[in-house]
Amino acid sequence: MALTVKKIEAIKAIGKRFEVSDKDGLSVRVSATGKLTFQYRYRKDGKQQRFDYGDFGTLEGQLTLAKARELHHINKNKISQGFFPKKDQESTKGVETVADLFNSWFNKYCVKNRKTTDHAKQLIDADIIPEIGSIKIEKMKKAHFRDLFDGIIERGSMTQAEKCRALCKQVLNWSVERDYIQVNPLQNFSARAIGYKYKPKDRFLNDEEIGIVWNGLDCSEMATPTINAIKIMFLTGLRRSEPYLAELKHINLDNRVWTIPKENNKSDRENEVMISSLLLEVLENQRDYCIQLGGSKWLFPSIKDPSIPITPRSVTNAVRRHCERGHWKGENGEPIPKFTPHALRHTFETKLTEIGIEYIVMKQMINHSIGNMSDVYNHANLNEKKLEAMEKWADKIRSCIGDSE
Repeated sequence: MALTVKKIEAIKAIGKRFEVSDKDGLSVRVSATGKLTFQYRYRKDGKQQRFDYGDFGTLEGQLTLAKARELHHINKNKISQGFFPKKDQESTKGVETVADLFNSWFNKYCVKNRKTTDHAKQLIDADIIPEIGSIKIEKMKKAHFRDLFDGIIERGSMTQAEKCRALCKQVLNWSVERDYIQVNPLQNFSARAIGYKYKPKDRFLNDEEIGIVWNGLDCSEMATPTINAIKIMFLTGLRRSEPYLAELKHINLDNRVWTIPKENNKSDRENEVMISSLLLEVLENQRDYCIQLGGSKWLFPSIKDPSIPITPRSVTNAVRRHCERGHWKGENGEPIPKFTPHALRHTFETKLTEIGIEYIVMKQMINHSIGNMSDVYNHANLNEKKLEAMEKWADKIRSCIGDSE
């Protein structure tokens, strides 16, 4: 007969170990002192094997009857498919601590599947490993991670704490799939648990704000590359990292085409950005700046080391500082509402719609997939439409900044 919670709670120690069966092969092992452990006995190559799921209880790190049955269902299916826990446990030797677990995820998953790994590596090395890296994975609890996140919040970095929480949850989910651990202690630990509130990301600049920001760039203390990067994002709707990963060979000023390789954009598709007359001026200005540095293959080379590009964080930090200091002011003398570089992409998309650009052309310009475009335009006609739209958008910006040709 299947067990119930009341039946398990009523089990008493008798001074020696014994077992009580549940169903489908799941059972509870009772130690001589009364410790209750969920287990599964099965046969491999004619020999009996035992796999422990964890101890019964409602405290952190313990299992309820329902959770034990859920794990057992998963484990039993794996065994029926030829996966044997004992064998897999042998293959996970060397992963004993939280540091081992996160480094294993980084090397086996992150490096192979993410385009950029710097931020994940920074979180692991600077925040996670120094605080909880030495904890054995079998003793790892939700409380350890909660204290980690609280410590980051206490130093005034709520956003960093949320990024750390999201990364930890992802790593632990991966660890469950790889059978390094049986249960993710952060499974139901949401952003709200640390007090984080998501901010809406639909901010875009109106016509007046476009003029204020653009005209304020040339008289700001920002570096020339940062000014040009912001103008490029205004004119193209590119994501923050895409201009900074651009090489000069990607840009054909004669044919007015800037090719974004698929490995350099989030959509994982090659994107051809048509170059308007206003964008051409900005790109030529940035090219001349590169020449002054002594030449580099990058559109935005680092001043310290031209062999590498500038980090995209530079434009984020510059925009944040200008917003916080109230440098962009309206006619009433009040600073405009804060925005991030990604708001320039929202502005691009919103304004293209306002000035009458066809939906399918606009979606292509921001590199969103909308099915088979060959049913509507061939490649040459599409690029012609995109260039017309880019010129129309450039004219709109000129009107916003008071520079009509």
